[in-house]
Amino acid sequence: MSQTYSTTSGTISGTWFDVYVPRDRRLAPPGEYTSKITVSTPSGDRVELTLALTVWDFALPEETHVAGNIHNDTELNTFAPELELKYYQMMRRHRLAMGVLGYAPDITVQGSNIQFDWTSYDARLGKYLDGSAFTEKYGYSGPGYGVPIEMLVLPFDVYPVNVYHDTGSAGVPYGKEWKFYRPWPVDLPDSGPTTEYGEVWKKSFRAFEDHFDQHPSWNRTKPIVFLLSLDESYDEGSIQKFLYYGGLLRASGAKRLKFRIDGSYPMETMDRLTNVVDISILGVRAFVPERVQQLRKKGVEDWFYAGTDILDADPLGCRALGWVAWKYQARSWTIWELDFNALHAWMD
Repeated sequence: MSQTYSTTSGTISGTWFDVYVPRDRRLAPPGEYTSKITVSTPSGDRVELTLALTVWDFALPEETHVAGNIHNDTELNTFAPELELKYYQMMRRHRLAMGVLGYAPDITVQGSNIQFDWTSYDARLGKYLDGSAFTEKYGYSGPGYGVPIEMLVLPFDVYPVNVYHDTGSAGVPYGKEWKFYRPWPVDLPDSGPTTEYGEVWKKSFRAFEDHFDQHPSWNRTKPIVFLLSLDESYDEGSIQKFLYYGGLLRASGAKRLKFRIDGSYPMETMDRLTNVVDISILGVRAFVPERVQQLRKKGVEDWFYAGTDILDADPLGCRALGWVAWKYQARSWTIWELDFNALHAWMD
């Protein structure tokens, strides 16, 4: 992967490349390896470098047990399937997961009844959920061969939030998370939540669980309910909404689905939410041992939020995250996000 930057003194190009070491000890005996790398330019400049590689006498498992993930709510779900597949495979080779928003089955809602058509949803995601996207069938080789994706963010969201307190560089107010995401599975009535509205949500939760249960090969993927429009929302009204929608998930009986919130909520707030929250992604400053232990005792899975980053940032930052998670025994970590196309689109 390469990236070119223009500066006042000229043009700088950075290049990143992977060296894949086979898991089979016979193909990659432990030891020290060296290789020559030649870098040349169209103008004829040329430099030779030496790559030194140490291969240790152990192999990492195919499964990723600390499923560090990169959030994505930009355009990945609208890419052509061939390009989308390359992104998923690239992330798998780096033992990472993606939390991609926007995938939704086709639905028809009439009153409190909801009908699902899973045809296009399954055609798009089935190969990731059963692991076949990471096999020779789709041209894949490398870590996690044949292993399904670790998590899938479901399409649930509530309504557009009020205009955020800040504005963009042009003085134009923007929404909480840069882009407007439609309410799903149904719009909130102007009068507020009704019994009919709540029934649609509960039926939708159950429908996802039932559909996943019909595919035993999908049972290694964690389905996550994350309401983007309430991300890092700390006011009392937002807390009430967490309680309401998380309560609907609990009442639905869909135990496989996990309700996730992001933000550094005080423990007094978490004491109110632990009955409905399964995953709490804490800001780094809030990820302190005492707090994390309190959450674990309450049955909440702790992840930490590693801040905003992009794939062409300093690669050492991504490497460090795994070590931090291991040292503090975090269940996972999250970078926000895969790219900044949404921000660029808004600025343009």
